Amino acid sequence: MNDGFEFNPYVAPAASLIEEKEVATLVIYKKLSVWLVIFFNIVTLGIYSYIWIYIRTNTINLQSKNKISKLFVFSVLYLYVGTWVLDVVIRIIPVPIMLFQVNAVFNVVVWALHVAWLFLFKSRLELLLSERKMIGLHVSGIMTFLFGSVYLQYKINEGLEAVKLNDDHFAKDFQKSKMRLSN
Repeated sequence: MNDGFEFNPYVAPAASLIEEKEVATLVIYKKLSVWLVIFFNIVTLGIYSYIWIYIRTNTINLQSKNKISKLFVFSVLYLYVGTWVLDVVIRIIPVPIMLFQVNAVFNVVVWALHVAWLFLFKSRLELLLSERKMIGLHVSGIMTFLFGSVYLQYKINEGLEAVKLNDDHFAKDFQKSKMRLSN
C-alpha cells in the first residue's frame, strides 16, 4: 500500500538543532506620510487620531504576544463617542450647569485613556523594534505624550526605513559573498 509517502529508516533526521524564533516585523505597516496624519487630524478635529490608533492596534495585536485588550480599546472608543454626543446635546438643549461639569470630567477621562492607549501601543512598538534588533530606534515617552499618533507614525516610518536599509545591506552582502564563492 503506497500513499505517496515512503519511509526510509536510513535517512538522517531533518530536525533543526537551532531553535527558530518567529521574529515580528514592521512590514505589517505601510508607510504613511506624517504630514498626511497631521492633515487628517486637523480636518477631522482629532477624530483621526482615534481611527489611527485603532487600526494600528489591531495590526500590532496580530504579531504581539502581549495584546492590547479589545475591552480597553472599545471602552475608550465608546467613551469618546459618548463625549461627542454629550457635547452636541449640551449645545442644543438647555441643561443644568452640572451637566457641563460632568462633560468636562468625561472629556478629561477620555483624553487620559487615549494617552494611556498611545503608551500601550508605544510599548508594543518598542517590543517589535527590539525583536528586530533595531537598537538605534528609541520611542520617546515625552514625544509620544506631546505628539501622539503623529510621532508614533514617524517612528513606524523610521523603523520601516531601517528594515529596508537592513534588508538592502543584507542583500548586498549576500551578493558579495556569492560573487566571492563563484570566483
